Amino acid sequence: MLDRALTEYPASKFDYDFTSTYSIIEAYYAAGAPERGDVLLEDYANTLQQYSEYYLGFTGGKAERVSDVLYAKLRDLAALEQLAAHYERTEQLASISAYLDLFTKAAE
Repeated sequence: MLDRALTEYPASKFDYDFTSTYSIIEAYYAAGAPERGDVLLEDYANTLQQYSEYYLGFTGGKAERVSDVLYAKLRDLAALEQLAAHYERTEQLASISAYLDLFTKAAE
């Protein structure tokens, strides 16, 4: 059923939405299809990283106006990190953790 949904509505045809995308990834993992979940998780994580880097490019007042959006993208990445950890997807976990660590180190 998940495969059919993604065939009918492929990720490339719509913007990612955290609630539905996270649910689909988790459903793949729970259904025993981790490779399919990994593909979607990696693509979504890359999209969130691209958004984060875009918003980081703003300065001054513009940066303040987009800060909530930036934090939301980082929060979504952190949720994907927790999902990867829960399902023991070590490669995906390492990739997301390394990206998020950049923000932790920058904040120190």
